[in-house]
Amino acid sequence: MEQTRKTNRQTSELDTDCNEELVKANCLVEDFEIQYGKLSSQAQKSVNRKVSVVYLLYFIDLLVSFLVIGPCVVAFWRCVWNYHDLFLDGPVFDRDNLTLSNVVAISVGLLGTFLIDVFHHSIARCNFIPKPLKLSVMPKLFSIIWGTLDITYWKGVWDGVDLWAGKTVQVAGITLLIGMICLLMLGAVRTAICSPIGISLDDPRRNFCCATYLKSSSETIFLKRCIDGILSRIVKLNVILLWHGIWKMSDILTEDKDYWRLSHQQSAWFSLGVGGVGAVFLFCSQFGLLKLQTSLHGLFFQILLVIFYLLGVFTTVSSFRGFWLLLDVFYLPQGVTGDPTPSSILTAGVIGTLLLLLLGCGSSVRAPTVRDDPVLGIAVPFFFTAAFYVRKHEDKAERKMKLMDI
Repeated sequence: MEQTRKTNRQTSELDTDCNEELVKANCLVEDFEIQYGKLSSQAQKSVNRKVSVVYLLYFIDLLVSFLVIGPCVVAFWRCVWNYHDLFLDGPVFDRDNLTLSNVVAISVGLLGTFLIDVFHHSIARCNFIPKPLKLSVMPKLFSIIWGTLDITYWKGVWDGVDLWAGKTVQVAGITLLIGMICLLMLGAVRTAICSPIGISLDDPRRNFCCATYLKSSSETIFLKRCIDGILSRIVKLNVILLWHGIWKMSDILTEDKDYWRLSHQQSAWFSLGVGGVGAVFLFCSQFGLLKLQTSLHGLFFQILLVIFYLLGVFTTVSSFRGFWLLLDVFYLPQGVTGDPTPSSILTAGVIGTLLLLLLGCGSSVRAPTVRDDPVLGIAVPFFFTAAFYVRKHEDKAERKMKLMDI
C-alpha cells in the first residue's frame, strides 16, 4: 500500500514537471495565438507535441524575414518615394522651391491615411464588390494603396524637415528626441518597428483591417473614430520624426568628413551589419521576455519591454537604411555617379511588390498603429513558415472535428 502511494506521488510529481516544461515550451505558441488568433484545443495539443519544429521554423523565418521579405518591402518604399522625387519635385512642382511639393505630399498622405483609419470598416462590408474579387484582388490593392498613401505622408514630412530645418546633426538629434519622447508618452513605440524586423502575413479574416490607436470598430460612433484617426496620425508623425533622426544621424556620423568618413557603400554595409546583429539579439532576447512576463509584472517589466521596443526601432531603421542604400549602389546604378536610375527604382519596386504578393505578405507594406501592451503579444512577428505549419495543424484539427460531427 505504501509502495503504491509512493509510486502515485512520484507519477504526480513527474506529471507536474512535464506540465511546467510544456508551459515553458508553449510561450512562443501562446504569443502566436495572441497575435494571429486562438487555436483549437486539438491543434494546440498537436503543435505542443512538436513545438521544437515551431522553434526551428521560427528561426528560419528570421532569415526569410530579414533577407527576403524585408528587402522586398524596402524596394516598394524606395520605388514610391523616389518616383515622388522624379515627378512631384520635378515636372509637377518647381524644383527650386519644394515647399509646395512637400505640403501637397503631406496633405494627400495625411488625408488618405486618415480616411483609411476612419472608414476601413466600411470596405469589408461593401456588398457591391463581387466576392471573388473581394477575397483576392481587393485586399492586395488595399495594401498597395494604403502603403503608397503612407509613404507620401512620410516623404512630405521627411523632406519638409530637411528643407525647412536643414540637414545637421542638431536637427537629427532634435527629431530623434521629439519622436522618441512623444511615442513613449503615447505608449506606441512599437509602431515604429516594421519589416525587416517582423512581417505581416495576409489573413482573409483581416483583409481590410487597419489597426488604430484606440482600436475603434464599425460599431464605434463616428466622432470617436475621427478622434482615433487623428491620434493615429499623431503617432505616425512621431514615428516619422524618430526614423528621420536615426537615419539622418547615421548619414552624418558615418559619411560626414568631420566624423567617420565612410564611403556611401561602406556606410550602407555598416547599417546593414548593425541591423543584422540587432535582429539576432532581438530574436534571442525576446524568449527571456516571454518567460519573464509570467513572473515579473508592473513598472519594471514595462521598462524592459520599452527598452526592447526601442532597440527594435533602431534595428529596423538601420536594416531599412542598409538595404535601401545597397539597392542604390549595386542595382542598376547610374554610371560613375552611382545614383539610382529610374529603371533601377521601378524594376526593383515591381519585383519586390510581386514577390510580396506571391509570398502572401502584401500586408507588410501597410502601416498599422500598435500600442506597447504585452497583452497584444511580445514576440517579434517573424512568423512565416512557422505560421503555415501551425495553420496546417489547425486545418487538420478542423477537418477531424467535422468528421466527428458527421
